Amino acid sequence: MKPTAVDDTSKSLIRRKVHEFFRNNVLPTVSKIEAAIRDDPDLPTLGRTTVYKVLKNLQFKFVKRQNKSILMERDDLVTWRRKYLRQIRHHCSMGRTIYYTDETWINAGQTVTKVWSDCTVTSTRQAHLKGLSTGVKNPCGKGSRLIIVHIGSSKGFVANGWYVFESKKSGDYHEEMNGTVYEDWLKDVLPDLEPNSVIVLDNASYHSQKINKIYTYTAQLCSHTTGYQYKLLC
Repeated sequence: MKPTAVDDTSKSLIRRKVHEFFRNNVLPTVSKIEAAIRDDPDLPTLGRTTVYKVLKNLQFKFVKRQNKSILMERDDLVTWRRKYLRQIRHHCSMGRTIYYTDETWINAGQTVTKVWSDCTVTSTRQAHLKGLSTGVKNPCGKGSRLIIVHIGSSKGFVANGWYVFESKKSGDYHEEMNGTVYEDWLKDVLPDLEPNSVIVLDNASYHSQKINKIYTYTAQLCSHTTGYQYKLLC
């Protein structure tokens, strides 16, 4: 096919236009692409036939859709990960300690699923006569749910950095945590961290609470304590 009279820069921009439709889960058509090109001041005005030829030249094909879904990461998550890795690399190059913190839960009665057992002991009476035992007793039920918060770095967990409290609900443990509880714990643990260090958080709602109507506690907040400065990364 004879190449169309459109320079490589414009072709690259047109390709991106088509992929914008893909990202927005909109079916691109020649008419839609033509309109998008017409609305872009950085692109020349192209007729429908020319747009069609450019698409063919860029190796786009009008093919039958296959009813097969592919699991793919969202583009915004890929962008955020790249940004995060660049920031981590920068802080590491500055010699700053990187701390990671998260929450989880465990049942008070949780135990291992397998243990060593003496298979020659088949009854309580037999164990009593031989002066043996019937093995380790199982806990009575799962027990209460405990919520655990901790923080650590490549050097290990921070001493006295963990916080455990009993859950009052049986649902998602995130419902038990709130900004006040998390902030109180964070204030207690900050003095035990190395100066000018970095704390990496996830995007749980209680990690980003609004503290007033104007200023928002954001993903990159510097918390100032006595002689210390910390940077939080979400």
